[in-house]
Amino acid sequence: MSEDEPAAQPSSSPAVHGGVSVHVESGAVDAVLASANPPPAPKDKLEADKRKAESERLQISVKLAKLIGYGALIAVVIQVVLADVGFFFYGFTNDWKIPAAAITAWLAAIVVQVVGVVMVVAKDIFPGGT
Repeated sequence: MSEDEPAAQPSSSPAVHGGVSVHVESGAVDAVLASANPPPAPKDKLEADKRKAESERLQISVKLAKLIGYGALIAVVIQVVLADVGFFFYGFTNDWKIPAAAITAWLAAIVVQVVGVVMVVAKDIFPGGT
């Protein structure tokens, strides 16, 4: 800065209000505006953090429920296919002379397994539901 130049002064602007001239420093307006919108209080931030954590927990829970649901579906399909193949092999090797009790037990076991897996998965995915 040279000696000929005046030192930098904070800018001010005259304002006339009701016939009275008022000088307002430029920083004063910013300070008033900042005080009108204070940063969130720690309690508000804590509540926001709690909501964010709960949202993330629910998203993870939904992903896990989908994984369990699809995994159980695949497991049941594989089990039923393997049981059918085993039953077919048993019938084929015994010239299809299968006792009625064996057929009844096979069909009942398939139904019980499918319903049981569905109930367990549904209870896990929807806790507290009926």
